[in-house]
Amino acid sequence: METTVTKIKRLSYFLETHHRYSDAVIDPVVDKLLDRERQTIIKQRDEIRADLDQFEQQYRIESSEFNEKFMCGEMGDDIDFVDWSGTWRVYQTTLNSLASLEPALS
Repeated sequence: METTVTKIKRLSYFLETHHRYSDAVIDPVVDKLLDRERQTIIKQRDEIRADLDQFEQQYRIESSEFNEKFMCGEMGDDIDFVDWSGTWRVYQTTLNSLASLEPALS
């Protein structure tokens, strides 16, 4: 079975080789798909941010500062800290995913 990525690459190749960089049917569909993914990631980001906010309130330190100290071994290995660090990494990955869906500036 052909993967989504393979299908998109095939479509991209077709559009490039047939000099069709824009298409009245394809463009809105792609825009909707990208927006759907963006909205899903925004929801995930907000849920993860709420978890980080709880850690920050409980321990009275910003997540970025906490993670720097945790990675240097200054915070210990309490299960909450391990969880917080993991949550911080997932949050950063989510932000990177969201940024990758932003339109390129020409």
